[in-house]
Amino acid sequence: MLTNAELRQAIANLNLLINEVQSPASYFRVENHHVSKSLFSEEQSKIDLQIYLQSLIHAVTEAQVYDDNPLFTTFFISLQYFFHLEPNTVVTDLGLDFSSCPALVRTDLKVAKLPHSDPDNYLPTVDLPPIQYDTATKRYTSPDDDRAHLHREEAARIFTATQIERFKALLHAIFAKLGIYIFETARYEEHNYLESDIYRQDSAISPVFQTEQPAAEVIPPLPTEPDYLEDEEAPLLAPPQVGVQIDTAMQAIERQKKEQVPTHYWIGHASNFITIPTDSSPLTVLTDPVEGDLAPLLYPRMTKAGKLIDGTFEDRLPKVDIVIISHNHRDHVCETTLKCLVKQQPKMIVPEGDEALFLGLGFTNVVSVQWWEQVAITNAQHQEVLRVTAVPARHWSGRGIADAHSSAFNGYVLSSEKLAGDVYFAGDTALMDDSLSDPIFTHFNVVTSIQPGGPDEGRSDMESTHQSSADAILMHFKILAKRYQKLQQSGQPLTIEAFWQEIQNIKTIYNHTATFKLGNLRLRDSFYSYHRVIAAFQQGAEWSTMHLPAHEQQVVAGIWELAQTMTFENKALTNAQIAEIILFGIVMPKIGQRQALYFTEPSAFEPSFSYRSLITNGRALEEFDALVRGNLSNGIFLPNMLISDLLAAYLDPWHAQFSRTHQGIQAYINDLGTCHNADDMLAKLDSMESELNIQNQQGHMQSLIHYAKWIVQFSNPFQDEQSLLAGFRGFFTCQSIRKLVDQESQHTGKIGLPSRAEKQRAFQTLSTQLAELPTNVTTYGETIANWLSSKADGLQSIKTMLQTNRSSFFMQSKTHSAEVVEQLEALTH
Repeated sequence: MLTNAELRQAIANLNLLINEVQSPASYFRVENHHVSKSLFSEEQSKIDLQIYLQSLIHAVTEAQVYDDNPLFTTFFISLQYFFHLEPNTVVTDLGLDFSSCPALVRTDLKVAKLPHSDPDNYLPTVDLPPIQYDTATKRYTSPDDDRAHLHREEAARIFTATQIERFKALLHAIFAKLGIYIFETARYEEHNYLESDIYRQDSAISPVFQTEQPAAEVIPPLPTEPDYLEDEEAPLLAPPQVGVQIDTAMQAIERQKKEQVPTHYWIGHASNFITIPTDSSPLTVLTDPVEGDLAPLLYPRMTKAGKLIDGTFEDRLPKVDIVIISHNHRDHVCETTLKCLVKQQPKMIVPEGDEALFLGLGFTNVVSVQWWEQVAITNAQHQEVLRVTAVPARHWSGRGIADAHSSAFNGYVLSSEKLAGDVYFAGDTALMDDSLSDPIFTHFNVVTSIQPGGPDEGRSDMESTHQSSADAILMHFKILAKRYQKLQQSGQPLTIEAFWQEIQNIKTIYNHTATFKLGNLRLRDSFYSYHRVIAAFQQGAEWSTMHLPAHEQQVVAGIWELAQTMTFENKALTNAQIAEIILFGIVMPKIGQRQALYFTEPSAFEPSFSYRSLITNGRALEEFDALVRGNLSNGIFLPNMLISDLLAAYLDPWHAQFSRTHQGIQAYINDLGTCHNADDMLAKLDSMESELNIQNQQGHMQSLIHYAKWIVQFSNPFQDEQSLLAGFRGFFTCQSIRKLVDQESQHTGKIGLPSRAEKQRAFQTLSTQLAELPTNVTTYGETIANWLSSKADGLQSIKTMLQTNRSSFFMQSKTHSAEVVEQLEALTH
């Protein structure tokens, strides 16, 4: 078993080999387990390197002893990544033996395109709408797109709107520092979220193979190299034994087969890293890889990417077997990112017309497809491990001024016997006509749908080429409606309970959000849209008309129509059931989050709706929170009085100058003061909202009404004033804890020593854990206590590590991290 120090050294050695992968093996020295590059070639050096690398392979064979050590995960990914590179002179020279660890072997894959006419293409030849291709102009268009000729003009207007919003954001930021807010909201500039709201710190894969039964004991052979075995300067690990029993290798394979779970990891935008089980090493699929800026000056990336293709240490993405490209727009095809992939030579599946682009970048395995063509991926035993089908999308292509519509644009369906159903990656698309989307759900059993969410703003220019966030929810219900039809056709009796059980594993994952900002867009617009649609089904038609923009109202109406087609004992789905389906079936991932590709078990915490999630004005939310915190110290704490205080604060001169709704508020303050139950308060707030006819959904007044309803909603479970007071204090205490942990996870200190980075990573881990918990001080306290007592380096606890000074030069009684821990412990007691 390797210690963490030994793992770190192994990772550093592998990084050197990765950077020098085309150097002969005889040019590397191994001394005291440290690999270095030499100017001279020596045959003994080659032997030493072979023994060392073989020992690392042996370490992975014993992987079950490492449990969930993230450092071992980094080591495994680095080792697998290194062996996956092509050309790899080091590995070629050494002739390493991988029989004991199939997970490290480069999968020998073959790809074969299966056009409609190919007998192995299992799709029927009828009722499959083809992409339109004009042989005269050589242009590809979607048959349901009547605005194809306007896409370039639309893109120009979106570009102009984006730059205007960026300029407004700059003005807002400058004047806000002086306490002057020239815009009530400046969306492009807003970043009122915690890092843990946007990011997770997961590894893209989990390489640890655990079994209930221990692996078969390996019987070592008689020593065949006594000089080596007696050498005091032997490599870090014992070399693999030549006489390993064959059933040990087979058992390792069975262990992997048993433990492989198909997973999804979000890098950001439309970049997804998907693992698919096989009989040996899992197959990895990467979609639309983009890691950097779309254009640094004009369309900068607003959030960091997840693991990087060519990252180092814990930031590295695992090896990539297959890359699928939806279309060639620059936010989906980044040449800089793709050049990092060339050294791995994955199999490339690209739209028809884009072959030259990818061959020109250096890829040698490029297969181009258009709608309904299939690609079969087979292994060395000629067994099909994955089937990729190009399916319709409503979009367009083009990378320059004169090449619009010059190549196809696809969605894709991934099919494998190792999956519980098919995976649908929609790529980039507007909401398709049913004539295009219905055949997808008819011919495939989609359990995971990866859908674009937005951009939501500027729908007049966006709707012909991009789905809104709400449209992704509508697509989820189209999948459910098709599943319902198939169940009906099977003739089996169908109850609401049976249907709910049937759709439990169906998941829609958002893409195309929280990465780039186009037009008047927030990074969390998909989050707000998602909650507005839920609220629409919880609140009713009148609320929807008042609060939802036109495109979301259309989606709500579309979902309602689909719900009416799904009847159980002559009863259609209710609004409450529709809202529940959305809460449980739609997933908004965080960048850097790994999750099961489809639902395999119930979530530990049930998702819920909160009026607080409808508040899009971050500055208003901060002001309201500050006022409520101030009231917590008062002896009297009643919801109606608290809401009245919030309304009274709204009449301050600053708000009155910028609001059209401040007139007449005093009457509502008086009325709310007489309300004594939740129903009366909600009715009065609804009346206030309707009579004031609020137009600015992002303004202070609308935010205030949502906030007031949240207070009522939050207060409902509490039986008396004291428990309510404790509940609010607990909520804001949890907010303070998360903010404190989040700030420390970003704190770099006076100097950026490695120990500081280790402390940052520790706080990032805690930040992720807290983000997954309900706001409960006791639960937070237990989580923090467990985190502090857990091992940071295999030897010491995190608490001990955080108390260690970074250098003698900055010696102090307490480290910054130790002070933060004291504050956390004080908040939870």
